Amino acid sequence: MKKLILFFFIAGSISLVNAQKVVGIYFINQSQAINLDGLSLYMPSNPPANLTFPLLVVYQNTGDVINAGDSMHMSLIVEGQNMLNLKITFNEALETDSVSMVNLQNLSVPTSTFKATNTWCFGITKAYRSGVETTYSDTLCATFTTQTTGVSEISTIETVIYPNPAKDILYIDNAENADIYIYNTIGQIVKKVTNVLDKSEINISDLNNGMYIVRIQRGQSVQTQKIQIIK
Repeated sequence: MKKLILFFFIAGSISLVNAQKVVGIYFINQSQAINLDGLSLYMPSNPPANLTFPLLVVYQNTGDVINAGDSMHMSLIVEGQNMLNLKITFNEALETDSVSMVNLQNLSVPTSTFKATNTWCFGITKAYRSGVETTYSDTLCATFTTQTTGVSEISTIETVIYPNPAKDILYIDNAENADIYIYNTIGQIVKKVTNVLDKSEINISDLNNGMYIVRIQRGQSVQTQKIQIIK
């Protein structure tokens, strides 16, 4: 019995060491990413057979460092059907607990796919580390609603972040009572501002040049945007 328990403990440890998971699914609207879960979208009144439905999928490495040359596979499940399969090959290492993203800016989706209420799920199905395959079954789902309107494209109302690129001050509009988090490219929080006003200014003069992710959270609603700082 002791040997059996030890075996399962070791097997579980290996699974944890090689774990990656999807942690966010975002709809891209005018270069800004908004949490798809709980979102209400307005569809064109006379849509074409296929619509561009831009998404940003954020995933986290919860295990050991993923080395350059390693890869993983991701799938999109809609109404129980596998709509999309992706293979991601890393050209640089992904550190433990760091986050990265897949930009599906040009994702084309049949209009007939959309319902009044939609549940879309992304999951990492398998990964390869130094040629060794690990399989996964966990997925992250987002439920959103759509309705028809007279506008010519999919639209929503979002918080506005500008300028981009930024230098010393970052301006935030339509963010009343939100918490703002700024992350560097390896997933570390470098600045946090809580309970901001509708129109706010964030001093970023102490941050170095480079790319950052701004995360705006208001209750269960989350929006993210990538910004660049150039001094």
